[in-house]
Amino acid sequence: MTTGNDLIEQSKAEFGILLHKEPEKLEALLKRALTEFQARAGVLQSVELLPEQADDNGYYDLPEFYAGLVVCEGSTGSIVDAKVVSVPDDNGGTVGKIKIAGAPAWGPYTFRYHMNLRNVPLDRELPVECVPIVGSLLSKMIDLPNTQRLRQVRQSEGLDTNDLESDQELKQRITDALNDIALRAQVLPMVMIG
Repeated sequence: MTTGNDLIEQSKAEFGILLHKEPEKLEALLKRALTEFQARAGVLQSVELLPEQADDNGYYDLPEFYAGLVVCEGSTGSIVDAKVVSVPDDNGGTVGKIKIAGAPAWGPYTFRYHMNLRNVPLDRELPVECVPIVGSLLSKMIDLPNTQRLRQVRQSEGLDTNDLESDQELKQRITDALNDIALRAQVLPMVMIG
């Protein structure tokens, strides 16, 4: 089990000298790394919807950290018509709900969706498939501002900075990591595309 806080601590431990260590800055970089992973590869999740979970109007609650519908399957594995709709809530606003054609009578259903990684609280477990990649990306993202600050400190003290990687090299490492993420994209079965 790895949380966002764990990833931050693991990344911090990689640096002998860590100047870019303010919690809010590290959390912002983690959110950026999670957002990049979500946009380039994504995490697919699924939840089973049982007939008794539907409300009186036949709507189901959206799963936690829902980002987008992939597909909804019936008990035989066939694709069923499902939509996310806005319905009035008790506070005068609206809330997203799942509406399945024929539901809830023909359940159970398997609702597959993209997970919103950016909204996962820092103390909650992250999906295992994103942890090593996001952790590596986070370390690279921390390395850039940390090296910039280290360079400034050394220059202000008249010390040599030739052993520090250039901003261009560090930015290229981030770009390479982002490009590698796309190779890990969750591939959808052909029946789901179209």
